[in-house]
Amino acid sequence: MPAKRDRIAEFVDSWRAEHPREPFTPQLERVSNDFAVELRSESLREIRSLLAECEGKKAALEREFSHLKRVYQPFSERHEDLEYNACGVFIPLLRLEIARRGQEAKSDMGQQAIRSPEAEQGSTARAGLRGDGKWYETDPDILRRRQVVLKNLRMSAKSLCKLFDNVNPPIPLPRDWPAELGVKTWSEAYANPKGRNRVQKIISTDKRAGRPGRP
Repeated sequence: MPAKRDRIAEFVDSWRAEHPREPFTPQLERVSNDFAVELRSESLREIRSLLAECEGKKAALEREFSHLKRVYQPFSERHEDLEYNACGVFIPLLRLEIARRGQEAKSDMGQQAIRSPEAEQGSTARAGLRGDGKWYETDPDILRRRQVVLKNLRMSAKSLCKLFDNVNPPIPLPRDWPAELGVKTWSEAYANPKGRNRVQKIISTDKRAGRPGRP
């Protein structure tokens, strides 16, 4: 019986061969938006298969190498660290794409139930007010923020704000917050009495968005 294919190991080996002098994890995180776009052309079945493989690989590595759960080492060249970090980049993107398709399926069902142009116009307006239009699913800054949240689900909102500010480049605030709240960073927004509820609501939404749906 042929050995089971290990696509994560294959990817890491291929990447290192093509980018021998580049730090693996930081560079992979920079191009992760390209991977997110490529997922749009994959079947949902293939995406779920790859997610299961990544999650299984990540769990297996944690069992074999206990240091992986304790210390994040983005510049390590050990193969187990590279594979583990690759899973850490891919899993949030795969979950987000599954969730996005679930939202699209629900939206399509809702559109089919619309009976008149007036109802369609009202539905579109409500979607815009809720902030769940397509731009919300594809905006690269929101995607980057959700990656950070999904990789650190147990972290407090305050600590996540520090991560948002310290990643390179920093994740920008929603465009109207600086003028409305007088803040420039996520940490300042969290310290602001009016801003804290907004921050917590966004982080809660990000966590829900990454839970695989069942379209």
